[in-house]
Amino acid sequence: MVIERVGERALIRQARALARRTRREIGEAGLRPDDFQGIARQFGITLRWGQLTDGRPGGYVKDARTIVLDPRATLSERLHFTFGHELMHDRIEQDDDLLSLLADAYIRSDHATMERLCNVGAAELLMPSDDVQDMVRAHGFSTEIIPALCHRYHASSLAVAIHMAATAAHQCYLVIAGPRDVRQEETSPMLIEVNATQAQPRLVMLYTVASPSATYAIKRGQAVPADHLIYAAWRRGDETIRGQATIPFSSGKRWVVPCDALYFRGNVFAFFHASDPVSAGQMRLFE
Repeated sequence: MVIERVGERALIRQARALARRTRREIGEAGLRPDDFQGIARQFGITLRWGQLTDGRPGGYVKDARTIVLDPRATLSERLHFTFGHELMHDRIEQDDDLLSLLADAYIRSDHATMERLCNVGAAELLMPSDDVQDMVRAHGFSTEIIPALCHRYHASSLAVAIHMAATAAHQCYLVIAGPRDVRQEETSPMLIEVNATQAQPRLVMLYTVASPSATYAIKRGQAVPADHLIYAAWRRGDETIRGQATIPFSSGKRWVVPCDALYFRGNVFAFFHASDPVSAGQMRLFE
């Protein structure tokens, strides 16, 4: 008998469903999202504060069912996401069905997949995907609404943009690019111009995400071509710009699609729409 292994996307759907149940239980218990101690107690977890030596803002001790938060992580947005990530570690460890699927899944690294599932779950805890989709239907799926979503969910711009792309109902790609000084990139010559003689800012693709229905992937670490719409957004400042742009595949595949890009909080966020975003009358992808 052939055993059909589940893929990573199936695991992600299960992790989102677990996060939604967890969020519902937190609400039913009358707990605020920032009541870390109360939430930990609700699920039988020990929460303690202590400095971590590996530079991480938080950690999870499986055998002791303990979440550790580093008090030096003072940025509230990061702290909220970190707590959600570590909480999902425990929730997954207590979910026999999801653990069984993870053990049977056809994946390259259990650890890397577990970390991704915890990130997905933390994003769902902070920003319920059905609520996000309602927001983008009302205001349009574009980088223009990232600042509003950050304010609504008290979440970082990275978390908001990645969650938007990861739960999008249409085919789209997200690129998050940030400036780098060429003198800081000497160990990565593929990221700089060969004839660069003076220090100058370069935009590098720091994060890339494909929506669930998208076919391809965009390689991280590439330099953004100087004539790309992403560069124009970086020069423009805090205003979304729109136009036709090539999806920056490393293969050089030329695929021009509608694109919108916004410079916000030090990075450029760009959505490439390979198909039209859903309209208000269409059903949600994630129910």
